[in-house]
Amino acid sequence: MCGFVGCIDINISYGKLKKATKTIIHRGPDATTITKGKNWIVGFNRLAIIDLNKRSMQPFKYKNILVFLNGEIFNYLELIKKEKNFFPKTKSDVEIIPYLYEKYGMDFLKMLNGMFSIILIDEKRDKLFLIRDRYGEKPLFYLKNKKGLYFASEIRAIKELTDIEIEKKNIEINFRCGFLPQPLTLYKDLNALEAGHYIEVFKNKITKFKWYNLKLDNDLSDNFN
Repeated sequence: MCGFVGCIDINISYGKLKKATKTIIHRGPDATTITKGKNWIVGFNRLAIIDLNKRSMQPFKYKNILVFLNGEIFNYLELIKKEKNFFPKTKSDVEIIPYLYEKYGMDFLKMLNGMFSIILIDEKRDKLFLIRDRYGEKPLFYLKNKKGLYFASEIRAIKELTDIEIEKKNIEINFRCGFLPQPLTLYKDLNALEAGHYIEVFKNKITKFKWYNLKLDNDLSDNFN
């Protein structure tokens, strides 16, 4: 488990983001970084599991691509072995991700076996991606308002950056259903990114894509007819 919080197209001070990052320090008590780009800033807390060395602190960068990841890529050794032109400098499972994106584009997601939420920043194309794993095992929340886009592993971190309001309608839905279906949360304009989806942020426009669909074989699907 690790944790991140950040925003894009919003003027947030280093100190304010550091405070927000500290609210989720329990997700990654081993090390913290604050990384700032042209129009974005991200705070990251690391829980060191694979490659305990500080060289594996995120973000990982390849060319002009940066990656922050909460979770684990189970098949990273197989991916490294397959990519003959990739020469890792660490033993991390995250290092290969920006390389795969540069080579395959967003199709690289279909190659990953793991549980993850990812922030991927393509500085060359001026794009930012928020990505969630196939089954939503790792959390990712976002809020869009007039100022820009906020995102984090936990809602409490976003609360440190901007004011959010309770959404009474969603409370009612929660009581009626016994749960709150995603992307809804208990707060107005604050959403959970759905499992198997990613968001692309480009020129102040936010576009959501579904990158994974669960496929049922014929025997299983017949049970639902």
